[in-house]
Amino acid sequence: MASTRVIKVTTQDDRKFDLEHNICKQSRRLNSIFAQNKKEIKLDDISSSTFERIIAYLVYHTESDDTVSWDDQFIRKFTGIELVNLIWAANYLVIPTLLDLGKKRMIDVIDNNDVPTMRNILNVKADFTAEEEGIISQAMNWQ
Repeated sequence: MASTRVIKVTTQDDRKFDLEHNICKQSRRLNSIFAQNKKEIKLDDISSSTFERIIAYLVYHTESDDTVSWDDQFIRKFTGIELVNLIWAANYLVIPTLLDLGKKRMIDVIDNNDVPTMRNILNVKADFTAEEEGIISQAMNWQ
């Protein structure tokens, strides 16, 4: 019986995960770690909660060919900063399918909310002056 290749992944909050190579093939970054025969990687900017969700995505996509409805249910759970963190992590780990899914979800969130709601969802401080807000508002209504 052949031994299974494993990489040890440590997240920013020091949680450790052992991932098999077949799960990591969808991530170009993790796959390159295997190609370099490295045994571990530290993800300084990815939390364990985000990484757990990424693992669930990778596992499902490794084990199933029918992913469309699962992807829709999976991504709809994300809003606000969780969605931003997922997109950032998918970009860093170079998981193109997850990155595309996250970007589409972000577009949906943005399209269905006004600016104050988006600021609240994304925890963005409104630091424009009233005059700047007026200029921006006029420019956006100019279309």
